Amino acid sequence: MHQEFRGTDGELGFTSYWKGTKEDVGEGEQEITRLTPDERIDTQIRFKQPFETAVDGYMVLEPSSPDKTKVKWGVTGSVPRPLNLFMLVMDFDKEMGKDFEEGLASLKTIVESR
Repeated sequence: MHQEFRGTDGELGFTSYWKGTKEDVGEGEQEITRLTPDERIDTQIRFKQPFETAVDGYMVLEPSSPDKTKVKWGVTGSVPRPLNLFMLVMDFDKEMGKDFEEGLASLKTIVESR
C-alpha cells in the first residue's frame, strides 16, 4: 500500500493518505478535524475508491485508573444510495473489525513504549 502524510502529525489538518496496491484496500485519506488534548480526536475519513463517500471518525480517551486509559474508536456517517443497500448484506464487523483491532493494538504498543 502506498501512503503519504501531509501536515504535522498530532495537529489539526494532519492528513494520512493511502492507495492500495490490491483491490480490497481502495484509496482515501483521513484528516484530523478537531483535537481535545487527552480527551478526544475527531477526523474526517474520505474514501475515493472503490466508491466515493466521507464519514466522521473519532477516538475518545477515558481514564480507567491512574495508569490505564480506555479508548473508544468509532465511525459515524451515511453511505449514499445505491451503495447503502450493500451495507444491508455487508458484515461491517467482519470487514472492518480486524482493522480496528490492529489499529488499537498498534496504539497500545506506541503508548506503552513511551
